[in-house]
Amino acid sequence: MNDKLLTTFQTVAEEGSFTKAAEKLYVSHTAVIKQINLLETRLDVKLFDRRKRGVKLTSAGQVLYAEAMQLVKTSEQAIERVRAAHRAEQKTLRVGTSMFFPCRDFMDLWVEIREKCAEYPLKVIPFDDDLKRVPRIGEDFDFIISAYNSKWYKDRYDFLPVGKYRLCVAVPRTHALAKKKAISIRDLDGYPLMLMHSGSSPINSLIRRDIAQQHLGINLVDIHTDYSASTYDLAVERNCPLLSIECWDRVHPDMKSIPLSGPYELPYGIVYSRTPSENMKAFLAIIKELIPCESCSVSHL
Repeated sequence: MNDKLLTTFQTVAEEGSFTKAAEKLYVSHTAVIKQINLLETRLDVKLFDRRKRGVKLTSAGQVLYAEAMQLVKTSEQAIERVRAAHRAEQKTLRVGTSMFFPCRDFMDLWVEIREKCAEYPLKVIPFDDDLKRVPRIGEDFDFIISAYNSKWYKDRYDFLPVGKYRLCVAVPRTHALAKKKAISIRDLDGYPLMLMHSGSSPINSLIRRDIAQQHLGINLVDIHTDYSASTYDLAVERNCPLLSIECWDRVHPDMKSIPLSGPYELPYGIVYSRTPSENMKAFLAIIKELIPCESCSVSHL
């Protein structure tokens, strides 16, 4: 039994005539009779009572008609589910995530706005913290979530702010400052502080300036601008506080991330290719409508 035989059977049943069914199906009267005879042979039942004025379903034919209608409905529903899955796959956007580019804060925001973005489901793609992989934005994944770095993104990617990260001081759990709920710059007096070298970022320069203005005895230890797990290993090894951001609170089990008191924060948001897909463009347009990006300005960085 195949779709063609069922279609012919259903049409004959509804028209009550081989001739009318043939006209509706654009086939010959003989072709319709042959298909019904073939179906009856395969099922080994009589489906129609042939009469001079047309045909009428037998009891067996009535059962098959009801089942056929249900099969058609089920088939149509299955096809629609397949098509819906295909449409969803076409619009699925991939967000990359790693230790230093975690997407969890955005996913918390996503829970709040997902109904407005339901047309664009997200798929999380883990990647290694290797800057050689990040240029795969637009290929391996459509975007990542990152704190803004004007030097890094200036010529390579576009950035849409969606929130702000507070700066923190990550301290070894055995350090004297580890029991504090917040750390001020003055609390660091007499301790070394690992942070990016001068000129690496405006927010970094702001902290250096505030330390200098307060004439504090803080030994500033320059580190590479690209944080890595080894950066935290070194801080633990030296028992040295490290300037950090709140989204990196889980990088190292022996380091505790404590908020830095003061106006020290920087935007985080969506980093994406300068040639985004049409779906990505539409997604960004929705995000811009839902989030007051003015409050996440990057002009001061």
